Amino acid sequence: MQTSRLIALDMDGTLLTPEGQVPKRFWQLYDDATAQSITITPASGRQLATLQRMFPTCETFIAENGAVVFHNGEVISTTPLDDDAAREEALRWNWRTSTEAVVEVYEQAIARRG
Repeated sequence: MQTSRLIALDMDGTLLTPEGQVPKRFWQLYDDATAQSITITPASGRQLATLQRMFPTCETFIAENGAVVFHNGEVISTTPLDDDAAREEALRWNWRTSTEAVVEVYEQAIARRG
């Protein structure tokens, strides 16, 4: 019986060059691992679409800080942030909704017109 094997690689500050590029030697490593039935997957806070563009031959991705797992052409797992946790995080960072930001800009423009 064969055991599944997976290598998840962090991207920024680990796999990628200082310029944010995939090193050329990565692709030979990827091919060698794949030939031995070892899955190499980028793991990142980046969005899935970004990872797919950066690693066009990879079939497995751990994206969006682990909230999205993609394998063989389909999303196999998602872990969305619940509404209360999202609101709490937005308040912690003093984020506003798009509507609030638009209203604020509009009100500032009206005030400047006097």
